[in-house]
Amino acid sequence: MKRRNVMLIALICAGICRFISCTGNTAPTKDYAGGEGTGSETICMVYNANLSPADSALVRFVPDGYQPDSAGADTLMQLATDAAGFYAIPQLPAGIYNIEFQKDGNVAFRDSVVIAVDSAGNAYVQKSLIDTLQAPGSITGVIGLQEGDDSRRVDVYLIGTGKAFTPDDSVGNFRLTNLAAGRYDVRFEAPNHAILDTQFTVISGMHDTLQDTIYLDYLRIPKVGGLSSAYDSLMQLVSLAWQAIDTAKIDGYDIYRRPVDSIGYATKLRRVDENTLSFTDSTAKQGETYYYAVRGIDATGSHTPALTESAPVNIASAFPCVKVIDSTTLPAMALLQRPVDMAAADGRFFIADEEGGFVAVVDTGGDSLALVGQVTKPTCLDVFDSSIYVTDNANAAYLSVFNYAGLLKHKIKLLYNAPDDIAVTNNNRIYLLYNLLFKIICIDTNSNLVYTSKEISNIKRFDHDFEFLYTFKNKSVEILKISEKLEILSSFDLSTISNQSYSRIALFSDKFAIADVSGENKIQIIHANRNVYARFNLIRKKRKILPLEISSVEDKFYFLTNEKSILLMKFQ
Repeated sequence: MKRRNVMLIALICAGICRFISCTGNTAPTKDYAGGEGTGSETICMVYNANLSPADSALVRFVPDGYQPDSAGADTLMQLATDAAGFYAIPQLPAGIYNIEFQKDGNVAFRDSVVIAVDSAGNAYVQKSLIDTLQAPGSITGVIGLQEGDDSRRVDVYLIGTGKAFTPDDSVGNFRLTNLAAGRYDVRFEAPNHAILDTQFTVISGMHDTLQDTIYLDYLRIPKVGGLSSAYDSLMQLVSLAWQAIDTAKIDGYDIYRRPVDSIGYATKLRRVDENTLSFTDSTAKQGETYYYAVRGIDATGSHTPALTESAPVNIASAFPCVKVIDSTTLPAMALLQRPVDMAAADGRFFIADEEGGFVAVVDTGGDSLALVGQVTKPTCLDVFDSSIYVTDNANAAYLSVFNYAGLLKHKIKLLYNAPDDIAVTNNNRIYLLYNLLFKIICIDTNSNLVYTSKEISNIKRFDHDFEFLYTFKNKSVEILKISEKLEILSSFDLSTISNQSYSRIALFSDKFAIADVSGENKIQIIHANRNVYARFNLIRKKRKILPLEISSVEDKFYFLTNEKSILLMKFQ
């Protein structure tokens, strides 16, 4: 310790003898260490970590409160120590300065140094400045902007130093490195964000990681965050949800949709209030893929500058088409001219062709087609017990019964003209629907009248499961018990489900399918408990197809279409 003190005194004396001082000013001082004098006897010196003089160390003077424009972009007053580790105060304006020291990877930092200027214009300090270089420390952390913004737009300034940084990546990871021990005023700035000032403390040779993300407050209408989308393939509903924006900054949210192959959001679906954080879209078209977007809007009509966009949503059906039987897969289908009705039984489709004057029999595999049961103008049919029951609009007084080979078994005389639909049940009863007569008439296979229903209206079609008749009105379904008389067991209105006018019905386990053949061609599958189970369209090559009739077998639906084809839709 004595040896070190002797070295220090010798260096100081050498400095005095050589008139090396912090200022070069020879005015006397009261205190050798830098009391009240002007500085000729004050010492400005830098040591290495081993306490040897730090020759050629870099010394940089930074005005207190100085904010660099960018890293390394500014020229600050700097100099180097001499061979004995001394340096002189340069000619600077009077003020408060921070001083940075650096050599061979070691650093030091002294803040709040008061530099004065005497009457001769010489800069000086009141007290000696003796600093020791040490290993640098570092700090890492994350700076966050609003979701989707690139955090590399943030500038990080160490105020009062010559150091500025930018985050390493778009998510805001930043590193403040090669810092001397000390407390730093740190400023974060980004366009359209509030300035954030804070303080970091650096310890020599230590690395510190900030545990919490630093967020900057966005000054404009914030971007909507956390947008998620979910697609219900049964109901063909797209559900959106997002995180709240400060309600003091917005008046509501605008919701948009666009196809993935389009540019820009031409379709605004809805505006919701500032407290609503979800939306359900029921208008998406099957077969399309969309992006959805949400942005905030304030009372003046100003929007969030950037839209928050969802992942692409494909509007697929839970009942995709798994097989098509048409003239390309079965050339004989080209024989069909005007198919009007279809029934499925025993691995076959039975199709009434009104214009062709025949019943076509197609196996469900789509491998063969046979024309059977020559009828002048068939309009509706049903199949039961290996027999085909088909009406003839040209010979309206009879119902023809054929076997599968097309041989006429017998004719059943009708009390009225050809019905609008027929159903044959396992008690050898035939139910005939007459829209114009507002009646359902039940006869046996010997043409005997069993009973006539009470007056009905607007019934389009019906289907059956041998115990019940499901009669279908424009916008309602009635379930009738088949017994000695038709008894209405239940009835419910479909207008709450859809405003479309449906006209086809088919049973499906504990559900039934209904089809609109005039409007949007929408198929709906309804639980017997009146809840909608699924909805979809018949789509081929992005084109809606008109369903003429529905038949169901187990979990599959077969649709006779206006394109002279049969589509097999199966639950996925």
